[in-house]
Amino acid sequence: MKNPLIIEFEEEAVEFLDTLSQQTRDKLFVLIGRTQEGIVGPWFKKLKGQSNLYEFRLAADNTWYRLFAFYSKEKESLLICINGFQKKQNETPKQEIHKAEKLRKLYGGG
Repeated sequence: MKNPLIIEFEEEAVEFLDTLSQQTRDKLFVLIGRTQEGIVGPWFKKLKGQSNLYEFRLAADNTWYRLFAFYSKEKESLLICINGFQKKQNETPKQEIHKAEKLRKLYGGG
């Protein structure tokens, strides 16, 4: 039997979530919950060209929200959310990916 997915939030991710409206935060947590239950969907994708960097994706009110995460190399079935941002376009800016890469390495995600 597969271990259930555990999701943890680092400080930068919590700070991002705190900036969101309650309605947007609730929508994002529905998507996070689906992923935790093992449901696969377009709201959680591996970033192209990255070995261990994923993003939760939410579009609401003409704004795109992204929350970056990586799988722990030390604890099986642990997903660690590291930071997020919002933008007006669907494309993920390279500087946000670089920031997430640095945080992933800082938190032991390779």
